[in-house]
Amino acid sequence: MPIDELETSDGGEVFGPRGEESDERSDALPDDRDCGDVIGDLEEQLELAEARIADLERQLSSQSLRADLERELAEAGAVDLETAMVLAERLLAQEEVGVSEAVESLRNTKGFLFRSREPSSGASALAGSPMRARDSLEDLAREAGETGDRRAVLRYLRRRRG
Repeated sequence: MPIDELETSDGGEVFGPRGEESDERSDALPDDRDCGDVIGDLEEQLELAEARIADLERQLSSQSLRADLERELAEAGAVDLETAMVLAERLLAQEEVGVSEAVESLRNTKGFLFRSREPSSGASALAGSPMRARDSLEDLAREAGETGDRRAVLRYLRRRRG
């Protein structure tokens, strides 16, 4: 019997095409205990969806932070980006500082991870830099220790050798 031929009264009784009462019940109206099960299932699905959304938001925030940190380190002239990233992430986790502050702190404490701030002379990288006569052995040692720059260490070693 087609559905459009059925009529229902306010009591939920199903009538046939001529208004006769029928034993058939509509499946669209579940029992009260079925509603409780359905509501429970829907609430569980909602909780799972909310947990998934929170997890995705945390992942997005983490990826955004990593991208900002990587960009800041590259702009600061990090020589070893991976090591600088690990140290900066550790600094961010330990202290409540922003990305810029973490990069600047890292640059101050671990200067060897960054290119020197001195402008390059434009000479070939293989040419080496001439030793400055005014630099004393102590100045070269201090510069090599503070920056960790290979060129500064080599200048110090050359001057020490003779």
